[in-house]
Order: sequence, then structure tokens, then C-alpha cells
Amino acid sequence: TCALPILRIAFGPRQALYYERHGVLPGNVIDVGSCYGHVKQFCDSTPPAASRRFLGAREQGPCLFFDTGYVLRGYLAQSEQARIVRSVLEVMRKRPNSSLLVKAHPNHKSGLLEALLLERPKNAVLVPSKSLPFHAINACDVLLTKDSTLGQIGRAHV
Repeated sequence: TCALPILRIAFGPRQALYYERHGVLPGNVIDVGSCYGHVKQFCDSTPPAASRRFLGAREQGPCLFFDTGYVLRGYLAQSEQARIVRSVLEVMRKRPNSSLLVKAHPNHKSGLLEALLLERPKNAVLVPSKSLPFHAINACDVLLTKDSTLGQIGRAHV
């Protein structure tokens, strides 16, 4: 049998370096560049408190950025997304001094997710799904996501 290498897609040199530091051979990393390459400059020039104010989140206390994921057969089922969203909202209800930033995938289909978020706690803020995630990445202390582009970009900055 022939063992095929596991290739990793890197969204820019920072992520390529991350993979290499974690044991992925350079030849197994494909750097495709990033449309979010200027996130670092944004985060370096914008105080997190300013991003929290912009989003309507608490300026003090821990801030969690929750990327709800994209419902796609074989990747994330709608029922799985609903369980995750309910669980995250329940955790945040018990942490009123924290902030939760919730952002749906730009291409998600409206319906169930919005219905679940109607019951969100007061410390949860919806980030418009079609907006860029710069302020949310800058504002948060923790990024909660299933593997996604946003997760790959945020990993270098959170």
C-alpha cells in the first residue's frame, strides 16, 4: 500500500508557519493566500474595547466569538448545529459577566438558527452574517468554531 501525505491548506504565511511548527512538513502545506490578510493590521491598530463597543458587546469581562458553522451534508447537520447553539447559549446564560458574539456563515439558510437565537441571553450579540469578522476576531478572547475559514484566520489572531 502507498501512504498518501495529508496536505494542509494554509490561508497565508502565518498559518503555514503554524502548521510547520506543529510538525507538518513544509512540502505538505499549500499556501493559498488569504483574502483576510489585513486582519492583523486591523487588530494591531484597533483596541479590542473599540471593537466590542462597535458590536454592542460588554467592554469588560471575557468575550467568546461563536462561529455557528455552515450546515452542509456530511460536514454539519442542522440538528448538530442546533444542539451546539443551544449548548453555547446555555453556557453563556450562566456567565452574565461575559459576552458572546454569534456569527452565522454568510451563506447559511435562514430559519432554525434565527429561531434559536430569538431566545438568546442579553449578553449575546448577533454579528451580521454578511459582515466581515474583523471586529469580532479583534474583540474576542476565545474563538469557538468547527474547522472553517474563519477559524483558520482567527487562530492566528486570538
